[in-house]
Amino acid sequence: MTQMNTFVFGSMVGGVLLLDLFLSGDNVLIIGAAAAGLQRRQRWYAILVGGLVAMILRIILTALASVVLNIPFIQIAGAIVLLYLAQKLLRERTQIGNDSSTQSDELSHLDPIKRRTQTNNAFLSALLTILLADITMSLDNVIAVGALANGEIWPLIIGLIGSITILMLGSAVVSVLIERLRWILDIAAFVLGWTSALMLHDDLTTLAAANHATWLLTLNTIQIGWNFFHLSLLIVILLVITSSIIFIFDLYYRKKDHQQAVIVVNTKNELVDNKVKSS
Repeated sequence: MTQMNTFVFGSMVGGVLLLDLFLSGDNVLIIGAAAAGLQRRQRWYAILVGGLVAMILRIILTALASVVLNIPFIQIAGAIVLLYLAQKLLRERTQIGNDSSTQSDELSHLDPIKRRTQTNNAFLSALLTILLADITMSLDNVIAVGALANGEIWPLIIGLIGSITILMLGSAVVSVLIERLRWILDIAAFVLGWTSALMLHDDLTTLAAANHATWLLTLNTIQIGWNFFHLSLLIVILLVITSSIIFIFDLYYRKKDHQQAVIVVNTKNELVDNKVKSS
């Protein structure tokens, strides 16, 4: 390999790595949130295994970008998946913030088979969330990354390996932060809502152009914003819809968590009262 070829190869690897990091920065937040509900010893396994599988799938997805992104309604399907993941993170909020000893105490009351089953289910659930979030949120990235690699598979593979390794390390840090700052979980859910709105916008505008839906095209041409920041009215409407859905889920699960906490407190008080009466 000549010096020029080596320089070009290194430039392509660095370009793929930096571009994928830039486009996938929000993945760190989502993956960290997905892993935060696990016991700490499981968290690293979930991020490591999820990262390795996501790396392989991302390489395949990027190599087949032109085929994958031409699948009808793929962006709409991806948006629905992201909204599902957002409500899943909010639903599992109560598991986040419990340290390893607390979770171990809770599981110690179960027999070994049930304890192992519950632990494995939590691990697989987090792993599936990591994979779905990373692949779905990377649909928009594959064209840019694939174009930069220009059909060269090795710069693509090496660049994505470096990028995803950094992303997974960042996700591990975020998962620890969420234990102490649980409001980061809400930000993660709304990031998923934002991304789902953008994905809906991409497919809807394509469908509108193909089917001559002038009202959708008109909504897309109306710009709202100031100075250098502008959004089309269609994106604003979609953002309001997806954010409202996530906000409703957030309120519902907060209320449900509060009700469960009240039940636990009342049950403990009843047990104490019964012990006092029996003595």
